[in-house]
Order: sequence, then C-alpha cells, then structure tokens
Amino acid sequence: MSTSLPNGIPPIVFSPHNRGMKTLRNIVGPQIRKYRMERDWSQELLLAKLQVEGFLSKDRAGVAKIESQIICMCDYDLYYFARVFEVELPDLFPKLSPLARLDEQLTNLMRPRNTHPSLRQQK
Repeated sequence: MSTSLPNGIPPIVFSPHNRGMKTLRNIVGPQIRKYRMERDWSQELLLAKLQVEGFLSKDRAGVAKIESQIICMCDYDLYYFARVFEVELPDLFPKLSPLARLDEQLTNLMRPRNTHPSLRQQK
C-alpha cells in the first residue's frame, strides 16, 4: 500500500480514529465563515437562524468548529446553511479548477491552515 499519491502528496485519511492528526474535516468551513462575516452575523446569530430552520445538532461551539474545519458535517446539514444564507448549495463549496488534478486540489483544501500554501507568509 502506497503512503503517498503519485505526486508525493500524502493521502487524506478520513477516520474517526485519527483525531490526533492535523487533518481538516470539511471543505465548506471557510465559505460558511465568509458568508457569515459578509452579513455581519455573529456565530450566535447564525446558530439562531439555523435553529429556526430546524438545525438542532450543533451549538455555537459546533458552528465555530465547522468554520474552523475541525469537525465533519453531514451532507444534509449543508441545506440548512444554504437556506439561511440564501445561496445555492454549490456556493458553499470552494471553487475548483477544471484543469488541475482533483486529488491535488482536495488535498490542498484539507491541509491545516498554517501549512496551506496560499496562507504561508511571503518572504
């Protein structure tokens, strides 16, 4: 079994048993934070709007963990966020290039923030 992809990038391991690993758990967190911040909503206000729609599975800390990509989300939970932000479901996902390899793009999206290439400090 290979420990890296052909391009040398280690594969993303999705498992409840890898809690100690610095692997992000969702790719929609930054977009959720972006939509919340654009509306000047607190996490508490976002949670209240989600709860009005019937989203009862998380508290404010859970919303923070979603935004920080610390926890996974169920696919159906995304409908609640799309509804309260009044956006289409695909708008919650990052835009991917149709020309670049999908595995590389997803691997880059799942890197912890401090090692993500786009967030490294320029020297």
